[in-house]
Amino acid sequence: MKYIMTKLHIIENGDSLVPNFLQVDLEHIMPQQLDVWRKSGEIENFSMPYKRWVYSVGNVCLWEKNKNRSQKNEVFNKKKTGYSESIFPETKELEKLSDWDEDSLKKRSEVLAGKALIAWSL
Repeated sequence: MKYIMTKLHIIENGDSLVPNFLQVDLEHIMPQQLDVWRKSGEIENFSMPYKRWVYSVGNVCLWEKNKNRSQKNEVFNKKKTGYSESIFPETKELEKLSDWDEDSLKKRSEVLAGKALIAWSL
């Protein structure tokens, strides 16, 4: 998944590589550990089984390791500030969303799928 997101970033932004690749994580917007989301009620924005959403291409982005590690499993609205400060334009875009729910994830998946078709048809 990190390879896919890296390839899309490079193609979309005209870069030849991802800056500080070893300092970049694959961020799961809806986290792999769902405890905080359950407590906050944000998990109710998704239907079960939750893991299908967690591992969806629309649910991941590139994010600087230090920001990802400090935010970990936080709810979406707490992560948004960190997303806005990212060096990755695709991650910054997340800050514009009011919520992270199934519809947001599906729309983002469709956009990324379209970009992937272009990226791998070159």
